[in-house]
Amino acid sequence: MLELCLRLEAIYLFLPHLPARAETVAVQERTVATATVVLPCWNEERSVRPLFETFKQVFADNPPQSIRLLFVDDGSTDRTWQEVEGLPDTSGPLQICSVRLRSHFGKTAAQAIGLQWAVAQGGPVVFMDSDGQHHPHALLDPLTRCSTSGKTQIARRAEYQRTTISKMGTAGLQLLAKLIGVPFRPDLAEYVVISEETASRLATSSQLRTIPLLPLVQSISNGFETFCVVVTERLDGTTQTRWSNSALWQKAVLHLLTNPWALFLRLSIVISGAILLMGGYGLYVGLTSMFNGTFLGVGSILVAVVITFAMLGMIQIATLALVILLLKRLDVSPGAVYDPESERPSE
Repeated sequence: MLELCLRLEAIYLFLPHLPARAETVAVQERTVATATVVLPCWNEERSVRPLFETFKQVFADNPPQSIRLLFVDDGSTDRTWQEVEGLPDTSGPLQICSVRLRSHFGKTAAQAIGLQWAVAQGGPVVFMDSDGQHHPHALLDPLTRCSTSGKTQIARRAEYQRTTISKMGTAGLQLLAKLIGVPFRPDLAEYVVISEETASRLATSSQLRTIPLLPLVQSISNGFETFCVVVTERLDGTTQTRWSNSALWQKAVLHLLTNPWALFLRLSIVISGAILLMGGYGLYVGLTSMFNGTFLGVGSILVAVVITFAMLGMIQIATLALVILLLKRLDVSPGAVYDPESERPSE
């Protein structure tokens, strides 16, 4: 009996040093990181609140996945910022944050500022339009797949109607992209889900704020998967695109600069070949004319030389224009873009 009591006392004294099973299980539980949805806004006063209500309905029934909505007001001239400020403070699976840019820098710059803000918070990052054409309900599966595999998820547009001019421009851009070696798929949309690791790499890219989002994400991601979305009507009821012809041309040119080394290498090869062909033809005509005793030889050589230098001059002017354009778009540092007092902090 005495031996049994001593054993029971020893077990009692040893119990506090045993690890608690409940505590061990709690440590091993995996929490889902809050995803930041970057929403660049430019004159979207009629779309802000309906978009917020749609997110609220979609994610109210999905508590494991919390969402942080980041509205980036890209220098709107209407009441977009007032509408964002008027959104109710929420808690739980849906949070509201906002940043107001001092002027209109463009969608690419607004996405870059939103990305850097989101990376500082941590978690996956989502890019989508704020006009309602990208429905939030399509986010549920891509967020889950991105959290599981870590692969970038890019929306693939279905039933998307284009005008004839838009189709012709897209076909031309697709041809140039193939010649240059830049990834381009016209059916992909800037509705993207990236992991925290990919977002960190994207935020440190030297081409950020200059190159459009989609080709840049494709170039730095270790493969990507697509998810099908149907492009819906705008929440404000308008049908006309916000993109001007000049903005579309600028975006197309910057798209081709995703891989500038390949672009300039292939372009220099093509131009050098054209110059050699013209110079060789001029030299052939000139020498043939001189041997035949005519006066066309000197003239042909001079014409070939003038055309060659004219082409070189045009190339220099075009290159200088591209450099100026890139430097202008690079001048969007956070300190010069938004006022810290106009930032709505995360809850």
